[in-house]
Amino acid sequence: MKELTNIQSFIKQNRLCEAQILAQNALKESPSDRALIEAYSLILNRSGASDKALKLIEPLYSESNPSESICGLMGRIYKNLWNESNNQDFVLQSAKVYEQGFKAHQSYYLGINAASMFIVAGDIERSMAIAKETLPICANEAQNYWTIATLTEIHILLGEEEKSIEYAKAATSHSEANVGSINSTFQQLKMLKKYISVPNQLLELFAPPGIVAFSGHMIDHVGREKCQFPASIEAEIKLEIENHLDSINAKIGYSSAACGSDILFIEAMLDRDAEVHIILPFSKADFIANSVEFAGESWINRFENVLLKATSVKYATEQEYFGELRMFTYTNQLIQGQSLLKGEMFQTTPYFLGVISSEPSKQKIGGAQHFFSQLNDHEKVIIIDPVPFIKNEDEVLGEKKPSKDVSMNSFPTGMVRDVKSILFADVVGFSKMKEQQKPYFLNEFMQALSENIKSLGFEPEVLNTWGDAVFFVGKNAEQATEFAFMLNKMVLDTNWEEKNLPNNLNIRIALHSGPVFMGLDPVLQRTNAYGDHVNRTARIEPVTVPGQIYSSDQFAASLKIETQDKYNYEFIGNLKLPKAFGDQDLYHIRENKTA
Repeated sequence: MKELTNIQSFIKQNRLCEAQILAQNALKESPSDRALIEAYSLILNRSGASDKALKLIEPLYSESNPSESICGLMGRIYKNLWNESNNQDFVLQSAKVYEQGFKAHQSYYLGINAASMFIVAGDIERSMAIAKETLPICANEAQNYWTIATLTEIHILLGEEEKSIEYAKAATSHSEANVGSINSTFQQLKMLKKYISVPNQLLELFAPPGIVAFSGHMIDHVGREKCQFPASIEAEIKLEIENHLDSINAKIGYSSAACGSDILFIEAMLDRDAEVHIILPFSKADFIANSVEFAGESWINRFENVLLKATSVKYATEQEYFGELRMFTYTNQLIQGQSLLKGEMFQTTPYFLGVISSEPSKQKIGGAQHFFSQLNDHEKVIIIDPVPFIKNEDEVLGEKKPSKDVSMNSFPTGMVRDVKSILFADVVGFSKMKEQQKPYFLNEFMQALSENIKSLGFEPEVLNTWGDAVFFVGKNAEQATEFAFMLNKMVLDTNWEEKNLPNNLNIRIALHSGPVFMGLDPVLQRTNAYGDHVNRTARIEPVTVPGQIYSSDQFAASLKIETQDKYNYEFIGNLKLPKAFGDQDLYHIRENKTA
């Protein structure tokens, strides 16, 4: 089946939204297709909807002789439910499912998971017995990263630390080893350490990569009143950056790409074969004119080169720079937030590295010093001070070159552009509602929404409805998230049948952050919001999963900065948005019940 092949391809690429849409459409045509049901359950489980995945896959598992893949998926779903709830009943259910599958299929994957989950369940004897049975099966398999990593885990379960470390060294040096697979093993060993002895040496072999968020000074403009980063000390600053990256084993980095220390950092990361994620505050042309071009042609060439080689290049907005310094602040927020989200994925804390002068300066909001002023309490801040390397403070003095006018556009009176958080929501099934139910929707649904909005404790900056759609703009990501959870809970928890509406009402909710134009709508006589990022939010909403809160990576980064550990973030993949709006990384946001 072509649809199944495409779905499986999307799953392998972690493009879960697209996989889910294909699976839903395919199941409408073939609702009893076992392979489609299994694929859809896998998508739901990996998207954070483990309870829904369980309901879907249980009938297949309950049949006689369930397949190896169904046993593995069922065991994983129970494990996820345990992680989400800390309910120990799910631990034992997971262990038993893995054990049943292992006995039926003699799969080393099912065996090692059964042994590990029985350790968590407190049944050490049963765990060791299964580990011993799994050992020869795994040893006879082709030796790839996963078989060697499994042997590492088997020997630690059996208390054989030296053998475990020996296999760990082989696994991490294997040609198939990558950051994702190594981190998966690290998380498993970290889990086991809570229940059995796992030596630190073993954990260090699989330790997460160093994740770095960077900000630093540009090369000094000619005519600058006070030296901050003269071009003459480039080599010294480059060496300092390289030494610090070595010391923290930096493998993943986030930065903008201005001339000077940003580009030096990116070049050093690329030399390490590390992931580099660049975030620019506005259009490339305006960024070059504002933050690169003044330093000379060679820096423009280096800028183009790092953009070409970076793992990803994203924009706070792809629109022009209108002279708003807040766009630099927002970009720094995205750099910090993205690094924190990546750190959460690897269950580690990112480093914040900067080239920051100790000399006071009239520095613009959003620059490097402002970036690091927000991190006073962070434990992993590294500052490189260029001042000790400056030998001739007069070298950059001279006639100041005029700056280029980079889109200092004026707007109509009362119209401003500012970074806001946006929500679009749409009630699923509204178009199929009976005509006589439509008045009840206006009377009951909208009345309930009105009452719930009053309980939020803040006023939306923009709020509008048309038909079954809801449009909200809030001053920050936390407000938009609270509105989203209120709306989702209201839809899912209300007995709509009692209110003469279909009882299976559901809702799609999309969240996004970005600069939007805010001003008085002459027709409505109230504030309204316009712009590319409003449209982008509207393009995200149709591809979200009903009953879940989905957001762009920009929104998730902002929310992480604002609320720290209040929410959990599940990366669900990169999606091509409709109507030529390009690609978008999406997150599933859930309340952190353990925070």
